[in-house]
Amino acid sequence: MGMKLLFSPLGGTDPISNTNMYDGAMLHIVRHYRIDKVYLYMSREIIQYQEADERYTYCLKKLGELQNREIQYELIRRPELIEVQDFEIFYREFKEEIDKIRKEMGEDDELILNLSSGTPAMKSWLLVIRTMNELSCKAVQVVTPDRAMNEHRHKDYQVKELWELDPDNEEGAENRCREVPCPSLSRVRQEVNIRKLIREYDYHAALELAAELKDHEKPYMKLIRVAEERELLDMDAVEKKLETNHLKGLYRLPIRKGEKRDIFEYALVMQIRLQRGEYADFIRSISPILYRLYKRIMKKKLEICLEKYVSGTETKAVWDLEKLSRDMVGKEILKILEGAYKSGDGFRCGNVYPVHMQKIIQAKSDDKELKKLVGELREAEEKVRNQAAHQIVSVNKKTIREWMEKEGCKDRDAEWIMDGIKKAIGYAEIIDIANKEVWNSYDQMNEVIIRLMDE
Repeated sequence: MGMKLLFSPLGGTDPISNTNMYDGAMLHIVRHYRIDKVYLYMSREIIQYQEADERYTYCLKKLGELQNREIQYELIRRPELIEVQDFEIFYREFKEEIDKIRKEMGEDDELILNLSSGTPAMKSWLLVIRTMNELSCKAVQVVTPDRAMNEHRHKDYQVKELWELDPDNEEGAENRCREVPCPSLSRVRQEVNIRKLIREYDYHAALELAAELKDHEKPYMKLIRVAEERELLDMDAVEKKLETNHLKGLYRLPIRKGEKRDIFEYALVMQIRLQRGEYADFIRSISPILYRLYKRIMKKKLEICLEKYVSGTETKAVWDLEKLSRDMVGKEILKILEGAYKSGDGFRCGNVYPVHMQKIIQAKSDDKELKKLVGELREAEEKVRNQAAHQIVSVNKKTIREWMEKEGCKDRDAEWIMDGIKKAIGYAEIIDIANKEVWNSYDQMNEVIIRLMDE
């Protein structure tokens, strides 16, 4: 069996606290890890204490006698070290000493670092060295006996008396050592990148990076997979997975079922595309949502159910002349559409388009704001979407604004279109338009994922 080695700076409560008479961190680690050899890093002040009463080596010798074993030690003296709070000193100093120890270590030897003794600069750099160099060693902290900040007092220090009064010498005394999990630097970097991708809503890339960490069964990975499916609008799969044991109660969709959920989730994806600067995809997504929104507005605000007057499927609805002729509402719809298409070939009962529902809403509604909104959104769909669909051109924030201005729509851009869609969702009675927080649903989900990563 190899040796256990401890590298330890020394602080104000080492080796035994002059205030509460319990072990300081160095002695406590040696006691409970049964350290074979201790490397004691000493500043000028610590050297002076050692020379005055040999307090550090005395306690190590007494602990060896108590545990019926020999405890070796090596004193790393730094008499020139006065500015112990100086952060610039210790990275080079500690790394050189730790490298020396590691070169002398046998294959089965184990190195432990004391993260509780010394100044904040010393403790911080030990953890940095452990992480940056991905050292194969343990990093240990020692909890204070009363779980509060230690008080340092060196005046009238009586090491022999303190040893006799030390409660940690009693059989069954509490082990206050805690190992500090130190992820490798490569993992830290990977997790930073994963968090960044999550906050950018790039769940596919986040999953690929996270897979390299081999955390496949952890809840945060499962929730990233749900987020990816959510962005792909596979909502039934999303709901099913959110109800599994691993994820239940961690996150809930704002709207959980039905047409309202599907429309709202589609709008959230549009918002993500806009935030990511994917303007071409954003523009192409306008027509499908206007179709669903205008159809629902007709139902909620005008009590007109489109399905009564069309044939075909949800995605390929066609006006049905026979159905339009059956009742007064259908006849009125037909009259509105025929009036809107007097020129050319007139209205020919083809596919149902948002422009048809726009005409109906504007003709039947008494709400001036609604009539204006459906007209403006439809105009944006026609002008901007056609430009993007029929030209080989870069689609960005500037070009969208220029296309809108060219058509006489000043001060309108992609954000204006998104705001209009949000208003239309309110008219369609999908969510309360005053509830702005609900539009942060993806960000809220992202924070849950990141919190699970931290856990």
